[in-house]
Amino acid sequence: MIAATILALSLTLSAFAAPSKRQSGDNGSCQALQTECAATVKSDLSNAWDLKACVFGASCFGGQHPVDGFLAAVYADRGEGGAAPKSVNLPRVTSSLLSSISTDGKTVSQQNFIDGYYSSLDATGGPYPTNHCRNFADYYQYSSSVDSSSCSAVTASATATASGSATITATPTSVRTSSAPAATSTTVVSSDATCQKMFTTCVAQVDLNVQNPWGVEACILGATCFGGQRPVDGFLSAVYSAKNPTSIVAAPTSINEPRLSTTLFAGISTDGKTWTQQNFIDAYYGTLSSVGGPFPPNSDLVVSYFNRVLEWTAFCPGQGIPYMNVADYFQYSATVQGGDAQCN
Repeated sequence: MIAATILALSLTLSAFAAPSKRQSGDNGSCQALQTECAATVKSDLSNAWDLKACVFGASCFGGQHPVDGFLAAVYADRGEGGAAPKSVNLPRVTSSLLSSISTDGKTVSQQNFIDGYYSSLDATGGPYPTNHCRNFADYYQYSSSVDSSSCSAVTASATATASGSATITATPTSVRTSSAPAATSTTVVSSDATCQKMFTTCVAQVDLNVQNPWGVEACILGATCFGGQRPVDGFLSAVYSAKNPTSIVAAPTSINEPRLSTTLFAGISTDGKTWTQQNFIDAYYGTLSSVGGPFPPNSDLVVSYFNRVLEWTAFCPGQGIPYMNVADYFQYSATVQGGDAQCN
């Protein structure tokens, strides 16, 4: 388990949303799933992730911590007293439920999710949505305690409109409507457009088997902004899958990858020995500039990405991080808990 500080992926957290807050544009389907979940779940919510209405209802709930917010709303709907259970303390999504949604019994595709969402609404007679929500198993257990802009890799079909722009479409196979054929497929790994750009740039520049990612600046920076329980290995897995979508070979893991390139490190560092916060900011903006952006609205988000490395390596704000420690982060942070800096 990596350090709790590494899990805090953003320095600026908004307040916990009220349970009634939902995704904008919901036409009542989310509320219908919440009502069905409250009617069928156990009083302690222990079987929430064995019920489709609860699983899909939690995926479309709004707020900073949507899964825990959904559980609180369901708990309140049931009229239970005391604090609602937290998602991190509930049993995992059951294999039987996953199998009932999945077509191959192993993964949940976008189309599986759409079909499952709509079939769950069949029990309530609708209403059926025109747009959709997101993802799967770590999401339901960890998304309330880990800012995982990408527990999630979401693919969406894109069809061209008359104006030439792309429109994201998703159509359930169980509903009798016509749909245009998919033209392209894009792996989305982050809600931060700059992190998403680092990912796509890394995919374009790294070798096919992702054997030397730490020699590519976009890969280095992308691994710092990626979300999830183990962001560096999660990033490598996402990059490998994007480059090898049909491969049955496991993605490389950081502990087995070559060390951070000393040449790349020196190119970012001003003294050739350490990475400072300003070095990191300059590198982040510089890489984005080389590919035409987009750019963060301010440097705060970029600083929060640098702070993940700073905190894991146990250095204090204002200090530069030596090469050895930076390289250790990219090689070991997925398997070794970070240090604890004693800062004044």
